[in-house]
Amino acid sequence: MGLIEVVSIVFRQVSLPLRLYGNIFAGENLLDAMTHLGLGFPGVFKVVGIFIPFPFYFLEILVGFVQAFVFMLLTAVFTGMMCAHDEEKEH
Repeated sequence: MGLIEVVSIVFRQVSLPLRLYGNIFAGENLLDAMTHLGLGFPGVFKVVGIFIPFPFYFLEILVGFVQAFVFMLLTAVFTGMMCAHDEEKEH
């Protein structure tokens, strides 16, 4: 049982940054795709196509704040769980 707990504790601290990186990478790919989609319009519509990615930029800023908050909260909780000491109550 002890080895499983150690692996679980170590894996938590590794999985959080990987999940954060994956979410940021997906957001950057979305922004890149929307930018290229907007630039693909011909002639006069190209001006309209420039504004297509703007809502996605605001969405990505919101997602970035939420991800930072969740990452900070989970790191604090997991670190608190590792540092907590079980105290026995005396009768």
